[in-house]
Amino acid sequence: MSGEFEKTVHHGIAATRWLLAPMYLGLALMLIVLLVQFVRDFFNGLPELFQMNAVDTLIPILSLGLVLVAAQAVLLLLHTGYQIFLPGLAPDAEPEDGRGRVDFVALRNRLLGVSMVFALLLILQKLIAQVNQGEAPKLQALWPVASVLSMLLFAALVLAVADWFTALAHRKSQ
Repeated sequence: MSGEFEKTVHHGIAATRWLLAPMYLGLALMLIVLLVQFVRDFFNGLPELFQMNAVDTLIPILSLGLVLVAAQAVLLLLHTGYQIFLPGLAPDAEPEDGRGRVDFVALRNRLLGVSMVFALLLILQKLIAQVNQGEAPKLQALWPVASVLSMLLFAALVLAVADWFTALAHRKSQ
């Protein structure tokens, strides 16, 4: 009786993954929205780009880069969700070739990388906009993004040291 109950509970918990399916579909649709935004901004800004000097062209280019990095983050979430979602489709089957197993270290590193690139692009965009307006760079306006970037860099450093100690411990145990 308890074996049948455990199996029913296991299948019930695995079935709850389907509650996430509409959210993943919504994220996939947001990729289309980001693509439309990118294409629209690209073609709207293209005629003006040929009339701007080199420094002025950086702001629209960085804006397109921000959209691209946001799309990369959405795609990263979708692929990670797929890896988590896949084993729920056949709970009794063993995943093949690592499918269904999430490499959280790689995911963490990718998310940190995407977040840092996004923060750096925002800082560059704000700095260039201030310089283009003839203003001296106002560091107070950059502080919120710079502090987030600093925290991300610190977290990446701490996690890299932790990974190094873990690898060192695994080498010693072998």
